[in-house]
Amino acid sequence: MKIERLTGHSLEPLKHLVEEVWRRPRSEAYYRWRYGEAPGLLTLVALEGARCVSTISAFQKQYRDGDAELACLEPFDWYTLPEMRATGVGLRLMKSLMNSGPPLVGIGGSTLTRQMLPRLGFRTVAQATQFVLPLSGAYILRDRGWPALAKNAARIVLDAAAAVWFRPARRPFMARLEFTRVAQLDAELAKIDGGTGFRSVPDPAFHEWLAKGSAVARTGDYVTVAIARRGETLGWALARLYRARGLLYGVILDLRLKRQDAELGEAAVRGVSRVLAGCGADSVRAYSTCATLSAAYRAAGFRAAEKLPAMVRSRQREVALGSVALSGVADFAFLTVHDFPAERAATAAAAPDPGLRGRMVRPSSVAAGLRDDR
Repeated sequence: MKIERLTGHSLEPLKHLVEEVWRRPRSEAYYRWRYGEAPGLLTLVALEGARCVSTISAFQKQYRDGDAELACLEPFDWYTLPEMRATGVGLRLMKSLMNSGPPLVGIGGSTLTRQMLPRLGFRTVAQATQFVLPLSGAYILRDRGWPALAKNAARIVLDAAAAVWFRPARRPFMARLEFTRVAQLDAELAKIDGGTGFRSVPDPAFHEWLAKGSAVARTGDYVTVAIARRGETLGWALARLYRARGLLYGVILDLRLKRQDAELGEAAVRGVSRVLAGCGADSVRAYSTCATLSAAYRAAGFRAAEKLPAMVRSRQREVALGSVALSGVADFAFLTVHDFPAERAATAAAAPDPGLRGRMVRPSSVAAGLRDDR
């Protein structure tokens, strides 16, 4: 068994694994975008002869811990063929990342993953709460097995109710705030990194790469919103809109503000949610480990759903959370709700919503997901 970094030679075996396991595009443009153009991407593969039997990827990101910067890895797409899991090859891939030096930062994962990671030295540093804001009757009724006529009638009623009850309203303190869609994160906006705690450094190149995925990977549309008042930029948000199961999902992937202020936080959440609602989103979702932002989501009408552990594994230093959320957008930034291993297709098809169960959803304002099976 050979473990190596992905090269042009090992890309073909990896393609066979990816196409066997995940429902993703198969074009050369997609593979070039996903594995060749992604900034700071590290991908490891395990080869048994000419066959790829396991893989893991990680984005190399800069984080700030107080005023100090350190390089971290955000692992995702960790998968091993079922017949090879007893060999421990998936663990060898993860240990290769661990031995590479930088701290590893991740959230959630399968039940087995969450049981295993503490034994590998991962430490839970926070709990990430998922927040959900329903915006349409179709979303509220998505899992009801009602007759079509009854469902359509209920949808009309719930659409009206959602518009009044859930749709984020403007508040007086929002009157002077401006929420402007911009082409993408630029260097000036990136200077607003969210506070003094442990957080990733905003990277315009990463955002530019994500935007390219809309065309080649069918990842949906990315919405960057600048938040300002009287000419002063107060923050920005990155969101994603994508279709799945006939619904348009909105996801707030990242939200950075100049200061940790309850009123500004609520106004920002409401304003960005209004932008997504104006785009036709049936729901808006977000994750947060930040107390201020979590309170803002609740005040804006979001419902708290599941919680997932945010974990850090570091040989270099203790990593402690400060006043802001972990803020990475590696995994759920471009994977879809239906993008799960084929072996889980039968059970997932019967599930209410794979995204809401945490299997596929990855953070807004949290680090990237450690997901899939060893």
